[in-house]
Amino acid sequence: MTDHFNRSNIWTHTKPEDVKGNRWEIGFDMDSVLNEMGDDLGRHLAKEFGVSLDDLRAPDETGVRRFHFSHPSISHTAIADEVMRYVREESINLEATPYMRLVTRYVYELTKVPILVVTCRPASAVSSTYNWLKNNLDVPFMCCMVDGHRDKAAILEAVRCKMFVDDRYRTCMEIADAGMLPVVYDRPWNIGRDTYKGAVHAADLRDILPVVNIVHGKPPLYLPDYIPYPLRVYLKG
Repeated sequence: MTDHFNRSNIWTHTKPEDVKGNRWEIGFDMDSVLNEMGDDLGRHLAKEFGVSLDDLRAPDETGVRRFHFSHPSISHTAIADEVMRYVREESINLEATPYMRLVTRYVYELTKVPILVVTCRPASAVSSTYNWLKNNLDVPFMCCMVDGHRDKAAILEAVRCKMFVDDRYRTCMEIADAGMLPVVYDRPWNIGRDTYKGAVHAADLRDILPVVNIVHGKPPLYLPDYIPYPLRVYLKG
């Protein structure tokens, strides 16, 4: 290990060489996958800058309006600064996504290794990141904070990850290009895009479990009693 760690189970400015030699088959993004950041952050920015939530959406290349956290009357710097402040100071209060604790418990019981979290967050948010994970996960975890979204695929390759859950469509494409299975956590900003290279879509984290089982050689629909049904897993592409 190098001097990039802030605590024994959370790293900032993580590089592939820092984690090489470790192995995780399954990983999770943090914001809008383990927690409910997306909608909460959108509402916060709309209130902070006195605009509507829809004002913070812009058309993508297909013409669909999606969150871009930009507005013609507000400087990009002002929005970026407020996002960073929110992550540092307020994200500790975010709710967990549905079934997050149960699913991560099952993944930990199955893999026998700490839950891997790879998140694009500034190093200044290390305390809020660590405390949220400590307060909301019931199992051990390892968190790699990276400087940019494109760094995720390199980190995941270094630990030989097989599947990763993320809400950012472009990250899922990069993960697929690197030979891993992306799981797209359905959110308003990614719904409606063409599924890329057979990616799995998940309406909530329960939907990943048959794939997790397949990766580990178990029957797809084997689940412990503490995870409620029904499942809604579907493959596209």
